[in-house]
Amino acid sequence: MTARRRNTLSRCAAALVASLVIGTGPIVNRASAEILLAEYDVFSATGSWSSIMFDVNYIVAETFVPTITGTAFAIDVAVSKDVTTTIPMSWTIRSTYMSEWNGIQPDFSPAGALATGSLAAADCPDVAGGCKDWTRVVMTPAELQTEQTYALVATANTDEIYRWWTRTSGTGGNGTHLVGWYSDPQGALGSGTGDAGFRIIAVPEPSCVPLLLLGALAGCAGVVRRRA
Repeated sequence: MTARRRNTLSRCAAALVASLVIGTGPIVNRASAEILLAEYDVFSATGSWSSIMFDVNYIVAETFVPTITGTAFAIDVAVSKDVTTTIPMSWTIRSTYMSEWNGIQPDFSPAGALATGSLAAADCPDVAGGCKDWTRVVMTPAELQTEQTYALVATANTDEIYRWWTRTSGTGGNGTHLVGWYSDPQGALGSGTGDAGFRIIAVPEPSCVPLLLLGALAGCAGVVRRRA
């Protein structure tokens, strides 16, 4: 190998390392950043404020379709409580199925639970007259696929304490739909009025760093061929 080619390869190697260090930085940062897989933003939507008051046997579900594939690790919800309690709210992301008679239904089998989380009563705001901001609930991680329909399901083993806030006759988004509230998960799930406020927080699928490597190597090969 000539000295000229060794120098060229050395410069290519240095450029390759620099491109990986500089080029992968933003990708790693983007992959670790929070993204929204789906949402119904009650704070930006139009329409009238309303809320679903939970009773002991109520189960409320909001369906959604992720805009991209990612790993959900938290949710933001528009909730409040009317009085002091120590009983938490329970949240689950579930797969869904299509019922011939009742439309889209959450899968309440054990296999249907993809992610779970709990909102401590102390972390739920006491809000008079409406909901002012999002409340974060950390969930067990679950990979959710784009173009698949899921359900965010909420329960609260209390009577008339917790509220999940909605906008009636307002704008929706990303295929969201309030399936309804009902007292028996084995029964028919009725449709609700408006959409309940929620955001599915996730990280996207990791970017493919080997593609950067191949691109950098191809560039170096071209330089060597031109200077050979």
